[in-house]
Amino acid sequence: SNIFHIPNGIDPLEFENIDKLIKNEFWVGFIGNWEHWIDIEDLLKTSLNNSIYKVVIVGEGHNFEEMKLKYPNVLFTGKLPKTEALAYLNSFDICCSPWSNDPIFEEKSARKTFEYLFLGKPIIVSDVTGKEDFLIENINCLTYQLNDIFDLKTKIEILIKDTTLSNKISKNNKVLGEKFIWKNILINSNLTNFFS
Repeated sequence: SNIFHIPNGIDPLEFENIDKLIKNEFWVGFIGNWEHWIDIEDLLKTSLNNSIYKVVIVGEGHNFEEMKLKYPNVLFTGKLPKTEALAYLNSFDICCSPWSNDPIFEEKSARKTFEYLFLGKPIIVSDVTGKEDFLIENINCLTYQLNDIFDLKTKIEILIKDTTLSNKISKNNKVLGEKFIWKNILINSNLTNFFS
């Protein structure tokens, strides 16, 4: 009864004065380092035979050098200092979370999802067991069937074309993102009541 589970959170001060990069393309991105349990290739494959948007990957991960050669149309930034990474994230038009069915996702702490939310980004996430339960279809995200590249491309194109839906999700996510700043997480944990 004296154990409190405090999930991951974000510091809003990190997002103050974060610039947007100058670009002339629609960006669909992923930020963070990926392991084999993230199906990053779902997103990478959408770059093939595509001229509507640019896939941008900030970070590194499993088979990084191989992926760069295999998907030459993708902008791979590699690892960046936090402020530069956040500038890229702030420039994304859509964020993608290609989670796999790996059981590890049932225990993960979705820091990158909190960052997506806080910046009000429309999110596309794979419809798997580990998908964050606070992401509601057509409210905070669109979902796609894991490894179904046609479905993922379709969802990306929906958000590009349907600006009303995209703007609605963006506004909803800014509101939801406030729930995951450290101050609110600590208040909701009852930890402060325990020490008062």
